[in-house]
Amino acid sequence: MGDLFETVPLARVIIGDRVREEYGDIERLAGSIRKWGQLFPVIVDQDYHLCDGGRRLRALEAAGEATVNVSVRILTDDERQELELEIDREHKSLTDYERSKRYLKQAYEAETRLAEREAQLGPNEKPNSRGGPKPKKEFSQREIAREAGIGRTTLQDAEAHVLAVNQFPDLAPLSQKEAIREARKERLKNDPAAKSKQIANEGKAKDKRFLAQYSRKVVSLHDVAQLDAATLAPMLDSGAWDQFDRTRDELLAWFEAMERARTKRFHLVS
Repeated sequence: MGDLFETVPLARVIIGDRVREEYGDIERLAGSIRKWGQLFPVIVDQDYHLCDGGRRLRALEAAGEATVNVSVRILTDDERQELELEIDREHKSLTDYERSKRYLKQAYEAETRLAEREAQLGPNEKPNSRGGPKPKKEFSQREIAREAGIGRTTLQDAEAHVLAVNQFPDLAPLSQKEAIREARKERLKNDPAAKSKQIANEGKAKDKRFLAQYSRKVVSLHDVAQLDAATLAPMLDSGAWDQFDRTRDELLAWFEAMERARTKRFHLVS
C-alpha cells in the first residue's frame, strides 16, 4: 500500500518519547520554511505517531505554521521502531548520550519481553527454602543484553554514561568515555573515603605491574647476577622500591637456606 499524503494540524501529530535531543539550528530551518514552505513531509504511522521529522515539526512551529504535511504509513509497532532506527542511521548522527539512552531503552524492552515469556511458563510450584512461593526471576545483565541484541560491555557503558549525565547534566555534550571519566572525578571530590580507596587500589595495581615486570626480568639467579645497579634502577619508580626490598630479603633468605642445606650435605632438587 502506498503512502497517504495529508495536511493536518500540528497538534494532530503525536511526538511521544523521542531519542534525539539535539535538533541543531531550528531557526535556520524555520527561515527556510518561511521562504520556501515545507519541502519534505513528516512521516507518521496510521495513528499519527511521529516516525521521522522532529526537526521539521519544531521548525514549523517556530515559523508560525499551524499545519504540517504528513506521509502516513500503515505500520506495526515493530515496523515503526525498525523504521525509526533506519532513519536515525540515514540522518544526523545521534550524540553519544542519545545513543546510550537508546541502548537502555532497548534493554528495558528486552527485559520486559523476558518477563512476559517467563510469566507464560506458569508459576513454579517448587517453593523456596523457606516454604514460601518462588520469588520473581531477576534477569542477569548478560541475559538482557543478549535479548536486546547488544553487547554486555556496551550496555554497562551505556548505563554508566546515562547515570553520569543524570547526576551531572553539564557532561551531556561530552563523549561517553569523557563523561564517565569526569563523573568519576566529581564523585571522588565529594567522597574522601572513595578517593582513599581509589588511591589504595591504584597502589595495588602499581605493585602488581611491577611484579609482572620484575618477574619477566628476574627469572633466574643468573639474571640477578647480571643486573647491576645501573641496569636495575631504571626498572623501579619511587613506589616500587618497597617491593624491591621485599624481593631482596626473600632472595637473601633463599641463599641462607641453600647454605644451610649445603652444610648439612642435603641434595637439592630445584
